[in-house]
Amino acid sequence: MSKIQKSPLHIHLLFHPQSTEARKFAEDLMQRFVEPPASGGLRMPVFFTPDQGDHLPPKMGEQLDLEAAEHTLVVLLADWDMIQEVESPNTAKDWKIFAQHLGEQVTLEHSPHHSFGIAIDRDGFGITEQYHVVSAYKGTWEQRLDEASLHIAIRAIQMLRGEQIPDEAPEKIKAPICLFLSHAKADLDEDKQDPVRYFIGEHNELPVERWFDSEKIGSGENFAEKITNGIIESNVVVAFLTDTYASRPWCRREIIDAKKKGVPILVLDALDKGEPRNFPYLGNLPTVHWQGQDKKQEARMLVDRAVRESLRFSYNRAVTQRFSQNGDHVLACAPEALTLTHTIQDESPCFLYPDPPLSGEELSVLQALRPQAKFLTPLTRIAQSTQQINGSKTIGVSISESDDLQRYGLSETHQQTLTDEIHLYLLLAGLRIGYGGRLKGDMSKANNFTLRLFELIRSYSDLAKITSGNALEPIINFAPWPLTHLYTTEDKKSLHKKAQYLPCPSPKLVPLETQFFPPNTPERRFAWTLGLSLMRKKMTDEVDARLVIGGKSTGFSGIYPGVFEEAWMSIKNKQPIYLVGAFGGISRTVIDHLYGQSRKALSTDFAKQHISDYENSDYERIVDMFAEHKMPFISLEEMLNDLQQAAKDGVAKALNNGLNEEENQRLFYSTDPAIIAELVLTGINRCYGQRG
Repeated sequence: MSKIQKSPLHIHLLFHPQSTEARKFAEDLMQRFVEPPASGGLRMPVFFTPDQGDHLPPKMGEQLDLEAAEHTLVVLLADWDMIQEVESPNTAKDWKIFAQHLGEQVTLEHSPHHSFGIAIDRDGFGITEQYHVVSAYKGTWEQRLDEASLHIAIRAIQMLRGEQIPDEAPEKIKAPICLFLSHAKADLDEDKQDPVRYFIGEHNELPVERWFDSEKIGSGENFAEKITNGIIESNVVVAFLTDTYASRPWCRREIIDAKKKGVPILVLDALDKGEPRNFPYLGNLPTVHWQGQDKKQEARMLVDRAVRESLRFSYNRAVTQRFSQNGDHVLACAPEALTLTHTIQDESPCFLYPDPPLSGEELSVLQALRPQAKFLTPLTRIAQSTQQINGSKTIGVSISESDDLQRYGLSETHQQTLTDEIHLYLLLAGLRIGYGGRLKGDMSKANNFTLRLFELIRSYSDLAKITSGNALEPIINFAPWPLTHLYTTEDKKSLHKKAQYLPCPSPKLVPLETQFFPPNTPERRFAWTLGLSLMRKKMTDEVDARLVIGGKSTGFSGIYPGVFEEAWMSIKNKQPIYLVGAFGGISRTVIDHLYGQSRKALSTDFAKQHISDYENSDYERIVDMFAEHKMPFISLEEMLNDLQQAAKDGVAKALNNGLNEEENQRLFYSTDPAIIAELVLTGINRCYGQRG
């Protein structure tokens, strides 16, 4: 394993659990810092308030571990719910004490961490007198988010650079960046209604420096020298793309100089009629569109977006550096042809750039220009660790939404984006993914697990051919009865080259149902239980390892949680199993039980309260049904006892996954998809790798 210890930066957005507005504000704010895995945008670890049901602030060191990252930025989203002392429950005193203690712990002189507050309503300023609080309750919802994200990004940049944050009110803190305005003078209107002037107008009200030629270049000074130095001294170039921009030599030169110097560029698309030829070096860049409707708000949004682009480069450098090796050319953005023209001409250079990996089409062009070069991301470098595995291996994934994500300061968005990234690592490593359940659903929904898996296959299959010589292996769909009755010919055709359809045995029932039916009676629920158990047994028999993430404790179709039965089967069969507990759910419950900590989600009393027909189960009938298929029926209590017995000689031995106790502990509680994937691949290598 590489020496990956900590993430460069964690952001904690803490709010009062009762405040629906603060929760919504945090969720929308998170999207400014956590973009989809394959987008190439900013992706930082962001966490919410761990909600234990008591509405109290998190316990320091236990629920809020500042040392989990090299730098931790804690932001209190303060409002009436956090400071009110009128309604019950009254937790204002606890939150005020928490803010005061937090401020004392992250003193600027002695701590690599930082904390400040954002008032999302006027009452939020009352959190504490000693705590710096910035306003984000005026204007539209988007304007408030812009204000909040700007101040968060400013501090995050300073922390990543190791700079000391001034001990003064947040609104007085100057951003540690300077924006270079690249524009065509012909686009400056006399009435100052152009995007550049609006940008400058909003810029004047914000704590950000700028480099504007008419302000920085005096009469008689060397224009070319000043422009070059201005780009070097700046942190982001904002290019105002208009109909005339690409026709101006200085505009073109500014873009090329910025790319050669590794300075981030943000393009504002303000095209009106269009341009006869697009400047090719404006590619490989983030672009925002100038609509020209609410110009003041759009200009303010552009400033916020430019600051976050600087943050993306700073964070990318820090993350990529963690995976670098001697001789790597570490890049803060994806390489392009221009990158190869001004780098050291090594015989076989290795360019290490941030995830996601370039598409196969782009990578093939770069490879043609530098045949001996390697183009890797942290993801693809980790994926290469499976090259010594004997034969193709299949990892079964047991995954569903968790009931208690909020308990761990996470949301559904966290689980979806992080699990997608983990699956992408495994696919690019050459593993097959076995999934039990119907690969079908509302494909219009972005949170559809099937759709997301298929998109990963579609997007990265060509890349796998280049990096490993093999196309991504399709998903194996272990389709349980009676869901198999729902698959149409068209459904099966849609799986072509994406998933292998593998129908599982159907129970021998009298009378045998020959079409799909819901588990809406005790008899039907028992039949579903048997059908799902047959599927899980077949899946356990045919996969080489299992990965367990999340898992709901209610709302399933059998008479006990499916993710739990799958985990139990793997442990019982001494199959390598990898438990990810940071997302809560059944996976976390299994971990707790292995360490002798009982959880009510797997208790008989809980089952009677939350599982239909559980209390009225005709166990003799269930036992007979299972016996007919040469499968002993195992009760919930017997499964729990099996877990305890398996862990008698240590949890690592019970999991049989190639990881030691310390490594499993990291796997249990990590939310970093790179660390999770590296641990899983390390374990699989040890279990199935070639022996010297």
